[in-house]
Formats: sequence, structure tokens, C-alpha cells
Amino acid sequence: MNIFMTVVYFIAILVLVIVCHELGHFVAARLSKARVSEFSIGFPPRIVSRKWGDTKYTLGTIPLGAFVDIEEEEMNKKSWWVRLLIMAAGPAANIVLAFALLTTGFMIPQEATKQGGIMIAEVAPGSPAQEAGIMPGDRIVAMGGKKILSLDDLRKATQSNLDQRIEIVLDREEEIIVTSTIPRSHPPQGEGALGITIFDISLPEEGLPFPQALSESGSFILDFPRVLVDSLDEIAENPGDALMGPIGAGQITGEVIEEYGGASPLLRLAALISIGIGIFNLLPLPPLDGGGIILALIEGVRRGKKVSPALQKLIYSLGWAFILTLFIFITYNDIARLISGEDILP
Repeated sequence: MNIFMTVVYFIAILVLVIVCHELGHFVAARLSKARVSEFSIGFPPRIVSRKWGDTKYTLGTIPLGAFVDIEEEEMNKKSWWVRLLIMAAGPAANIVLAFALLTTGFMIPQEATKQGGIMIAEVAPGSPAQEAGIMPGDRIVAMGGKKILSLDDLRKATQSNLDQRIEIVLDREEEIIVTSTIPRSHPPQGEGALGITIFDISLPEEGLPFPQALSESGSFILDFPRVLVDSLDEIAENPGDALMGPIGAGQITGEVIEEYGGASPLLRLAALISIGIGIFNLLPLPPLDGGGIILALIEGVRRGKKVSPALQKLIYSLGWAFILTLFIFITYNDIARLISGEDILP
């Protein structure tokens, strides 16, 4: 896959995810009767602009996202809980989009891939996984004589064999390794029964029926917060390796296309990016949605008394400074990784 097509796919994913995010804000604002000045796909200069009602709908030249302009005066008139719902609607739309993308991806037949199953990203010291010799980069092929094709398969195999020795078949750089361990029924907080952090690369060769695809997608979405919590230590210790920005997301898009190909893995990647953008926007930092939610909650606790404009201005300035610093740091690491030729996928 050449660089041009990688860029095209990445921009398509980015636009889809951001448009969905902004559409969430737009729909919530319209339902609450807050006036929306403009809803734009892409950024200026504008190619097309049409006005319906109070809103101008535009298509911008720069295809790197979207934005919705809700009049500040209109927002300030709304009660704190309405503003909270408008702010939360963007990240919520990202979660809904991720669920739809995952479900669609599971239903699409997938040709045999170079890799599949559950890949180990990290092994906790002293855990059953470490004692069994499991290493980061290994892929769990089977447990207890049953194939592991999804997160749900791994969860069922682990939970049905707590405190019992179970055979595990691994694929380590195309070498099959057979080992065994005893999943813990009472693991340390944040480690899980086996003590592993995983990267799900399972790709069913046949499309799943709609009910099963819904179930798999729901399991993935519900399990994502646990995976995120398990990753916090790694993020704190190695933020340069654990976090990525637009450049890193573009790189991993190319790696997914090169390694797996087909629509299903791209849809799954788009779902992960959608979840990531949704969670990032929930950080309690103005001008992100999470910052607006926190300010609305503070107003609710204070029985409608707003934070002073001067304090809001200071908070937003500090938030912008932090986000800009974080963006520069992440972009620098993304570029350094790209120049060094280091892959993101294990």
C-alpha cells in the first residue's frame, strides 16, 4: 500500500470520526433549541456554503475534521445540565460510532490474515503469565484446547478455569509454544487473572451473524475502560511510547493496511480512533468537552452560580497551554518514531 492511499484512508477515518463527534454536539444543541451559527465539514476557505434556518452549512477546503459553532450567548442562557448534555453529546457520539463500526466490521467476511488472535502487549511481574514464560508480542492461539479468536473467547476460557491449571498455545514469531499456568481468582488490582495487557487483533475469517456481532462489539466497548486503566502505568512511565497523535495514527493506519488489508481491520481501527478521540475530549480540561462538563457541574453544585468570567478565562488559558504542550510532545515522539523506522504494532 503506497503512502498516498494510506493518507487517503487516514483522512477518511479522521473526517468520519470528527464529523460524528461534532454532529453529536449539533444534534444536542438543536434539540435544546440552542442556536447553531454554522456546521462545517472541513475547515476554511469554504467551497460551498448554504443557509437553512438559523444555521449555515459549509464544506471547507481543508479536509481534516469538522466544527460546529454554537452561539456563546445561547449557551450561557441554558441551564447547567443542558450545557452538560450538549458537551457530553460529542464523546457519546464517538462511542456510538465505534459500536456501529465494530459491529459492521465483525459482520464482514475476512480473508485469512497473516496474524490473528489475542496479542500480548504487556506482562505483569510475578503474574501467572510471566511464570508461564509468556512474553510481549506473543499471540494466544488456544487455551484449554479451544481456539482463541476474540476477547470474549479469552475471557470465557480464563473465567472457566480460575485456580485451575490450563494449557496455553502461543505463536511467537511463527514458532508454536505450548505452556500452562493457573489463572488467579483474586488478582492484584488492575492486573486480571493472567496478569496481561492485550491487543486484540482477532479477525474472524467469516462474517458473524448480526446478534453475535452486536455481542462482540458490546463486549469490546465495555472492556475498553479496564484496558485503559491497565495501561495507565505504562502511559505514566513511557508517555512517548504509549500516546500518539495524528502522525502516529496515520502511521498505524498504514501498518494495519499493510499487515491485514481489507475493510474489517480498517473499521476496527476507525472504532479505536473514535473511542480515543471521545475519551480524550472527556479530559477535565477546558477547552475540551470534559472541561465544559466540569464547569457545568460546578455551577450545578453552586445552585446556578456561574464561575466568574475572569476565572474561566484563566482556566481556558491554562488548558490551552497544557494541550498545546502535550500536542508538541506527542508530535515530536511520533515524528521520531517514524524517522527511526520503529513500528507501532507489536
